[in-house]
Amino acid sequence: MSLRDRYNQLVEQHAVDAVRYFSQWNIPSNERDDLVQEAFLEAWKSLPTYREEAPLRHWFLTICRRTAWRLSQKHRKIEEQLVEQLPDTKTGDDGRVTARRHAIMQQLQRCISRLSEVQQEAVHLHFVMQLSEQEVADHLTLSKGTVHSRLRAARKLLQACIKANESE
Repeated sequence: MSLRDRYNQLVEQHAVDAVRYFSQWNIPSNERDDLVQEAFLEAWKSLPTYREEAPLRHWFLTICRRTAWRLSQKHRKIEEQLVEQLPDTKTGDDGRVTARRHAIMQQLQRCISRLSEVQQEAVHLHFVMQLSEQEVADHLTLSKGTVHSRLRAARKLLQACIKANESE
């Protein structure tokens, strides 16, 4: 298979994964699209060195991860700024439901942002990217038990955070 064919296969199979991965950062869609392109450009440059020891999806998500972490180093507070700019309500067919869902999503984002970076990444990979605990472990080069304990601890912290916010 040629390099171009392998790259086309990567794009076809994992474009949705890249968009989903970068969606966790709550950045405007045009900037998210730039990150997706940056990740695919990095993948194109690195594809000749891909050794097929790890699944292509894990290899590519590692590239996405590095791209996202570079962004977070530059814009550490981007999530806080965006949450502050969001309107209190959104209009929709049922404004009350939409407003409540919006409030819950904001609350959940705030609680997630309080997790450690390693917990945030495990939560994102498992719940958003829908990787199994074993796939998360493989992707992060950790044991499955470590991933399981990080997810369990993150769930407990999120439940406590949400409960505390509800009582306020």
